[in-house]
Amino acid sequence: MSTVMGRYGLVSITNSTVPVTMTIDYECSGVIETTAFISLVVFLPMYNGFERIFFSIVGTVWIYLANIIRLMSVITIVHFGSGDLFFLAHSIVGRLIFYILVIILYYEVFTYSQLSQGLYRSFRNRVRRLKQRFKVTKG
Repeated sequence: MSTVMGRYGLVSITNSTVPVTMTIDYECSGVIETTAFISLVVFLPMYNGFERIFFSIVGTVWIYLANIIRLMSVITIVHFGSGDLFFLAHSIVGRLIFYILVIILYYEVFTYSQLSQGLYRSFRNRVRRLKQRFKVTKG
């Protein structure tokens, strides 16, 4: 389906008509979106320090996975379609998929903040219970 040349930031997509070599640079890597998200989490006065770290990690992983889904959709469309579909797959479909997933993240973290804080508190309580259980079995 494709060959990844990670050292050079290239993905070679094979198909039956026109093979395509896609270059992955910083604009396609999700670095800009990740930086914007972390900046908002850190500088908006919505969360305490531990919540900021928690949502920064969750958001970074979410954006990374959203970008992988976007790249896989581009590779799949070009592989099973043709090289002529690269622009449509990359510029339209891939971006729609990526930004819909990022908007869901922003909604959950910033707009629906009370639920988000509940998610963090639930995570924190589970960690505390695991620590207590570990202390009981250890001591």
